Amino acid sequence: MVKPNQKTVFERDFGEAADAFPKLRYTTVAKKGWRVNGEVDICDPAGMYWGTFQIEILVPISYPYVVPLLYEKSDDIPRDIDYHIGDDGLCCVDIDHRLLYRAKSGISIQAYLSKWVYPFFANYLYREREKKYANGEYSHRFDGVRQFYQEELHLTTDMAVKVLQALLNKDKISRNDPCPCESGDKLKRCHVYAFEFLKTLGRTKWQSDFDNFMKG
Repeated sequence: MVKPNQKTVFERDFGEAADAFPKLRYTTVAKKGWRVNGEVDICDPAGMYWGTFQIEILVPISYPYVVPLLYEKSDDIPRDIDYHIGDDGLCCVDIDHRLLYRAKSGISIQAYLSKWVYPFFANYLYREREKKYANGEYSHRFDGVRQFYQEELHLTTDMAVKVLQALLNKDKISRNDPCPCESGDKLKRCHVYAFEFLKTLGRTKWQSDFDNFMKG
């Protein structure tokens, strides 16, 4: 319990983040968390000013073990899935799986601003100038999830279905057991990273991904 006049973890962290993002302020939302509002200035690697965005970040009360939500409020970015932004300005800053995995160990407001918020807007401005994102992009909707499984977890669709099925069946698999992908190798020599990564996401995400993979 936070004592009167004692800062919360979020408030302490925000004080550090404010050094790098001085145009942001926060307000406390009773029993829900915090709302961060203000401006983020974007510069290129050489320090040349590129642009400014009005933003809002909703930070749930379970901070830092949660994924904040970023909204672009200045309407500078077209409300189009091709720009990874929703009709309400909600920004898709990364694949949900990576964010959820990171949230298990905590996402500080400083890390969220520097690793996700700032790059999201910098990438948008880069795309406007160069007609492409600086480091590529994920496909939209579940195609992006499928791409994540293939490129980062090294699981083809068939392999992903088998690994997810093992998790949903609550199979107790040790590192020395055969990998659920049915390669014939032990898990520790095959998809151990993918298996351990997916274990942290929980049954709801396993079922959702499994169902989407099965739809083809």
